[in-house]
Amino acid sequence: MHNLHSNDLRPNRAINTEGIRIMDRTRALIADWETLKERGGGEKVAQKTLGISRATYYRRKKALAAMLQGTWKPSSRRPKHTRMRRRTVSLSPREF
Repeated sequence: MHNLHSNDLRPNRAINTEGIRIMDRTRALIADWETLKERGGGEKVAQKTLGISRATYYRRKKALAAMLQGTWKPSSRRPKHTRMRRRTVSLSPREF
């Protein structure tokens, strides 16, 4: 029998409306950041006003450029480091 996975219950991803929504939000955020900087606010003012860090701004700007070129892929939600054994198994002379 086919195992149901949570991804099977999601709508068809052929119509990528969420990607378009993300691109629009990112484009608006970058435009707001650049407008604040042009008006002489500086990066500190832009960070406080928009509520994002400088690193987030540059990360999103890079992602937007990749989206416009068509090379952007959303990052995986899978954990990078899964649980692993913490103790190493070593054999002592008594265990032979």
